[in-house]
Amino acid sequence: MLLLAVIVFFTIVTTTLIRPASASPSLFHTVQHAVWHRGNASWYGPRFFNHRRKDGTRYLKNEIFVAHRTYPIGTVLRVVNLKNRRAVEVVVRDRGPYRDKHKPEQVTCQLDLSAKAAAMLGMMEDGIVPVAYQVIRR
Repeated sequence: MLLLAVIVFFTIVTTTLIRPASASPSLFHTVQHAVWHRGNASWYGPRFFNHRRKDGTRYLKNEIFVAHRTYPIGTVLRVVNLKNRRAVEVVVRDRGPYRDKHKPEQVTCQLDLSAKAAAMLGMMEDGIVPVAYQVIRR
């Protein structure tokens, strides 16, 4: 009974506090039993436009996707900017982010978002933001 109450509470909190950056209800659906992870996210700069990604396609400026080191290509993630509670659903299309070994002071990031996804999350000015993310489907 307590577990059911916790699940219902978590569902209500996540659906009311997290507002999607895109208003399309078909893209933003509720997942009740997924595990949330926390970490930092950065975004691809303009120098990566038109480069090849791990899935074999080219990175176009207005695409919404994310890079992750271990999730399989094609995995769909919900990413929430913890500073402003904006959310977006993205597909893993590349590997990364990678840290420069010669810069130990560099912040470790778990996700690398496309410029369009970063704009939807409102993180373009910050560059690196704290995020929560969960797998929607693999």
